[in-house]
Amino acid sequence: MSGISNKQNNFHEPLLNLLKNKASLHNFKTGQTIYYKEHLPYGLFFLIEGTVQINIKRGKISKINAPAIIGYNSFINMSEYTETAIAYSDCTVYFLSHAGYKEILSVNPTFDDWLIYY
Repeated sequence: MSGISNKQNNFHEPLLNLLKNKASLHNFKTGQTIYYKEHLPYGLFFLIEGTVQINIKRGKISKINAPAIIGYNSFINMSEYTETAIAYSDCTVYFLSHAGYKEILSVNPTFDDWLIYY
């Protein structure tokens, strides 16, 4: 996986292998928006490197460091994002679409258990 350092990447290898085959790799520069509040999720975001700033209501801000899954609750509940996610530093992110998620679940029913870990 070029461009991703082993030092920062702590997702376990079976999960990374699934993502390499089913998800698309994206790079976000500092300040770029990853997803917007009140938009519907079309997949899951796996933060491989970097830090994401989550802007929650009333100006509350949270920072999330890699490795992490962002937007999980909205994705699972098929509800609008309740926050905006912005790259606080340069970030490397795998995006797994709904179709990719369903495909992985069909061959690996324990995939959801892996996600809960993160």
